[in-house]
Amino acid sequence: MQTTGSRELRILLLEPNRLWREGLSRVLEDAGYRVVAVAGSLSDGLAEMARYGDAPDVVVLDASAIAEDPAGGFDAARTRFPDTRIVVFTDPDAPGDALSCFLAGADGCLMKNISGKAVAGCLDLVALGERVFPASLIGALLKDPGMGGSPSAIPEVYQNLADPATAQLSKRERQILASLAVGRSNKEIAEENNLTEATIKVHLRNILRKIHATNRTQAAVWAITHKVSDTPAAQ
Repeated sequence: MQTTGSRELRILLLEPNRLWREGLSRVLEDAGYRVVAVAGSLSDGLAEMARYGDAPDVVVLDASAIAEDPAGGFDAARTRFPDTRIVVFTDPDAPGDALSCFLAGADGCLMKNISGKAVAGCLDLVALGERVFPASLIGALLKDPGMGGSPSAIPEVYQNLADPATAQLSKRERQILASLAVGRSNKEIAEENNLTEATIKVHLRNILRKIHATNRTQAAVWAITHKVSDTPAAQ
């Protein structure tokens, strides 16, 4: 498939586990990306890319490859490739690693149990200049005992959303947000609320405006951090 922009994204893939490295490389290539180099560590990957001369568009790496010093690892990559974007994969059982990487400067953080289709969507967003920290990771962070369930741990990209006291959401809007927070599509939300997809889209536009969010992911984060996800679905 054609990826973001007028050219294929060039990927440098860093993953210590050979089996997972080969599998992800296949997923990326099947999605239309060009994996230009593969290595088990950041230093090996940078050395491999030095042989090619051209910078990759995106460095995709496992958090374990830079576990001891995420910021130092990112600095090393950007010293060699200043305009390259960085996406980190983390273990679903260690959401704190994702937060550490994000705050250290990663452009995107994804959990290893993500689908291939979702990986492609996130890489395209990162290549366009967006920073990606999915709502599923926010939920995992808030459930992590080490985080204490505190929204203060949420990355700054989600810090400027409206307070629930000023959002003035209707009961229907809260129900739709609750469904959005658990990953349901517009079609699924429409079916469970006995509404049309067009109506759901209108509600979502109103919800985004009221909570000062710019996209579905921010809205889902708002729902999770403000406990809207506990709202029962409409009957």
